[in-house]
Amino acid sequence: MKIRAFRFGASVLVCFAAIFTADVANAGPKVTMTKRDCQRLVRHQARDDVAFKPGVDVRGKKVKSADLHGRPKLKIPDIITFDVKFDIKQFLGKPEADAKAAATAAISADKAKSAASTASSAATSAEAAATAAQTVADTAKATSDAATAAYTVAQTAKDNDPTNQTLIDALNSAETTAETALSAYTSAQTDADAISASAVSARSAATLAANAASAESKATYAQQAADAASTAASTAQTSAGSDAAKAALLTAGNTAATDATTASTAATVSSTANTDNIAAYQAAAKVGDNLGDGVIGKVKYSISSGRLTFNGQPLDGSDEKELARQCKAILNQ
Repeated sequence: MKIRAFRFGASVLVCFAAIFTADVANAGPKVTMTKRDCQRLVRHQARDDVAFKPGVDVRGKKVKSADLHGRPKLKIPDIITFDVKFDIKQFLGKPEADAKAAATAAISADKAKSAASTASSAATSAEAAATAAQTVADTAKATSDAATAAYTVAQTAKDNDPTNQTLIDALNSAETTAETALSAYTSAQTDADAISASAVSARSAATLAANAASAESKATYAQQAADAASTAASTAQTSAGSDAAKAALLTAGNTAATDATTASTAATVSSTANTDNIAAYQAAAKVGDNLGDGVIGKVKYSISSGRLTFNGQPLDGSDEKELARQCKAILNQ
């Protein structure tokens, strides 16, 4: 510190001496030294206490090293070896197989969605047939109730005049009519109940098809809905027969039959698409299965000698370029 101050002071004195001598002795032009000129003359010397010293702080006190656990001792092998590889699956059609699998998956999903939609339509038609069947049963019940009431009236009239043949004949006719009406009602209600049960099954299956996560499940439930709707349609058609009074039931049954067929066809298409999808993915998964990577060759590098070889042959700059070129050509096939 004293040496630096002395040098600076000496330099300043020299500056002032030059100015004074030039001014007094020669009485000529003055020599002016700027601050920048003085800075060029004086060289900066760093203090001894600003340089980093390991193991001590700024006040000179000892401190622990930042590397508390020491540096790990790594044993680097003298020979480094690695294989030059390429993905053999790329040459066996893996990208094409993956693309085909993705395409079939999209088709399968679309067909499954369509199957679920047609299943819902079939269920709606089955429900309409069930409503028509119940209307027929309600009408039959009203007819049966009326016939039963007529029979009761005829029975009362006959009881009041037991020997009256006309009343006797009327009672017999009323009894036959009541029995026929009751049988018709019983049959109509049985059919209505059966159609309703099938419609409920169709709707339940259609709902499951709509909510199913997989295409396979959608196709399965859609087929179940189609089958249930078909059963409802068949029962409705049989129940309606050629009876003009049951025309609405026959129409509903025919519509349900058509929609059930459409739903069944869609479910079959969906199932086939899903099977194709599974097959495509299995095929894609098997491309190059268990083959691993293709190995072009082995590269070895000696750290101590700097010798680089490929498959045991030394490499120079041109060899490395040729190797890179061939690898690039193979990988771009």
